[in-house]
Amino acid sequence: MPWVGIGIKDHQPFINSISPKVITKILIEQRSLLYLGLCCVIRWN
Repeated sequence: MPWVGIGIKDHQPFINSISPKVITKILIEQRSLLYLGLCCVIRWN
């Protein structure tokens, strides 16, 4: 399995504590999953 996910119940403390550099890295690495999810949503509507 190439992807690992975590569940966060309260996002705000996590967002406030993580550095912008790490957030950018996560978003860039997860970009393919975003595209995949958007394609599935568009296809099923």
